[in-house]
Amino acid sequence: MDHIDLEELDKFDKIQCEEHANRLKVLEVQQKLSFEKIKQAKLAHLAAKEQEEAAEKQRDAKKKRIGD
Repeated sequence: MDHIDLEELDKFDKIQCEEHANRLKVLEVQQKLSFEKIKQAKLAHLAAKEQEEAAEKQRDAKKKRIGD
């Protein structure tokens, strides 16, 4: 009976190790996704800022043409 208990404990230990490894993989993927989401938000913000600056330059150019 002790032999069976040791086998069960070994199986349980193996399962726990696999579950821990899987949790680490999930955390790694979550971190990558989070990083990509932040990177995407920064790029979107930068693009919006550049579009606003371009629109402002166009408005300024139109004002200069009208004033000339």
